[in-house]
Amino acid sequence: MPVINRFRIINFRYDNEKKYIANELFEFGGQNALINLENGGGKSVILQLAIQALIPGAELSGRKFVDYFKVNSGTVHILIEWVLDSTMQEYLLTGICASRDSEGLKYFTYTHAYSSPNECDIKRIPVVNSKKQVTGYSELYKFLSPSFDFPAEN
Repeated sequence: MPVINRFRIINFRYDNEKKYIANELFEFGGQNALINLENGGGKSVILQLAIQALIPGAELSGRKFVDYFKVNSGTVHILIEWVLDSTMQEYLLTGICASRDSEGLKYFTYTHAYSSPNECDIKRIPVVNSKKQVTGYSELYKFLSPSFDFPAEN
C-alpha cells in the first residue's frame, strides 16, 4: 500500500488569517507520524489540507475548504509525495493548486510519477520562485500543462 513520504503546504492562511503557513515541508519518510499541537493549533486544518490533494472540496468537521479563502488572497499549493509499492523506489506526487477570486474558488489537481529527484518533485516543483514569491495559479498551470496529468479542474 502506498505511504506518505512528504507533505508540503505553501501560502495558506487560517484562523481569520491570524495563522500562516508560508512554505512547510513535513518529512514522514513513509512512517507513522504524530503532529503534536495544542488545541486550536491547526491539526484538523492540516488534515483537511492533506485530504484536498486527494478529494478536492472535501469537508472536515463541518468546515468547507473554500471558507479558508478570502477573495484575491493568493494561490495555495498543497502537495503529497507517496512512496509506491514497487521493487524500485518510485514516488507519486499529488497536488492541488487553489485560488479564490470574485467568482469563487478555482483549483486544479495534478499528479507526477518519478523515481529520482527532478525539477518537479515535491522539493523542486516551482511553487515558490527564487525570490520566495508564491507561483500564481495561471503561472503554475501553464508550466505544468505540457507534461502533467490533470485529472480535475474546477
